[in-house]
Amino acid sequence: MPVRNMDRAIRFYTKILGGSVNMRAVGDRRNYFASVSLGKDQFWLVKPEKREKRDLAYMTFIVKDIKRR
Repeated sequence: MPVRNMDRAIRFYTKILGGSVNMRAVGDRRNYFASVSLGKDQFWLVKPEKREKRDLAYMTFIVKDIKRR
C-alpha cells in the first residue's frame, strides 16, 4: 500500500485496526517501508520516492500452494 506518512499509517493499521508490525526499515530508509499483519494477512506499506500523479495500490499475495487455491 503506498503511504505518505509511515508513522501515521502504522498507527492506523496497529492502533485502530489491531494489526501488528512485522518489520520496519531502519536508518535512512525507516520511513520508506514496513511489513504489517492484520488477521491472517500480511502486507507492505511503501512510501514512493516521489508523488505519483495517479493513485496506485501495490498488493502482493503469498500462498503456500497456488494450485490448491
